[in-house]
Amino acid sequence: GADSVMLPHTEVEANAVVGAMSVAGRPVRSGLQLVGNPGVIMRRATLSKAPPSSLARRVVRRIVWLMYPVLAPMLLQLLLLITLLPAMYFLTVVLNALANEQHGWL
Repeated sequence: GADSVMLPHTEVEANAVVGAMSVAGRPVRSGLQLVGNPGVIMRRATLSKAPPSSLARRVVRRIVWLMYPVLAPMLLQLLLLITLLPAMYFLTVVLNALANEQHGWL
């Protein structure tokens, strides 16, 4: 591959592929691919297939997809509450102290 690095004692057999910008530090046998940094050896067919999706992952994705319209506004309200509540408390304390100082109650 383009700009790949071949470390010493690395052998690449015929019909083997080294990916672009990969670091090859081990022998690559025929019919395999070496990709990434550090180089990981994979079969050629594994790169053309989508990764398997488990049932649990599909169920969680479906639940999130269905519940997103309900959960998104609630999450936004929670974030606003967490960020604004301390600021409102601080302003209340400061304004109360100023009001007490004007009336001479301090």
